[in-house]
Amino acid sequence: MCYSGYDRRGNAKYLLGRADEPAQCDLDGVPPAIRDEALLMLCDSFDIPERQMYCLRPDDELMAIYQSFIGPRYWDDMEFERLGMALEKLLGTEISQSEFESIRSVRDLIYFVDARRGVDASVSRYNPVL
Repeated sequence: MCYSGYDRRGNAKYLLGRADEPAQCDLDGVPPAIRDEALLMLCDSFDIPERQMYCLRPDDELMAIYQSFIGPRYWDDMEFERLGMALEKLLGTEISQSEFESIRSVRDLIYFVDARRGVDASVSRYNPVL
């Protein structure tokens, strides 16, 4: 079976029709640089084109995004595993299974990165201008 979560232009189908608006992912108390770092990490882990990064919304469930890429296939590209490894690399420490399982939405991911990085954020590959 040939299934793709992308349209013919390489855009994630899940995000088609959404406006590219950074303010839609703003969360109270989270600096834009940290928000962007979390969004870029998600895009990298789930193979979402960076040009669609600001089409993501805080209420987007990670499992719904995942399923939109997997479709009826019986295999994946290890999206959640890649996200977990990216978080651990970013934070420089392992995260527990329960912590990782608590990240269910884009909002959860942004708040998790903000809480764990906070004001001590340093330059990372996800946001070199922090």
